[in-house]
Amino acid sequence: MYRALLLATGLFFAPCFGAAGSEDDAPRQIDQTFRDSVEPFLKTYCLGCHSGQKPKGDMDLSVYGTSESVAKDLKHWELVVEQLEAKSMPPAKAKQRPT
Repeated sequence: MYRALLLATGLFFAPCFGAAGSEDDAPRQIDQTFRDSVEPFLKTYCLGCHSGQKPKGDMDLSVYGTSESVAKDLKHWELVVEQLEAKSMPPAKAKQRPT
């Protein structure tokens, strides 16, 4: 599941750099990848702790509701991906962890 999200993240950003489709298709492809892969992952594994009035680690991932919101804060999003790659998030005690 981690690999699926990381792959989706790569696919998510690929159109930004001209790696897939025409320029006209890029925004639509990015939005579709976000809706199909990134958003469900966040809902399943992240938002339970990283949203609301007091998000864990002061990291509110609910602000990433669109591909545009991710693109506006890539530095923060890179930290999310880094935590996933290190498998430090979700934590071992989490009710659900990706395989």
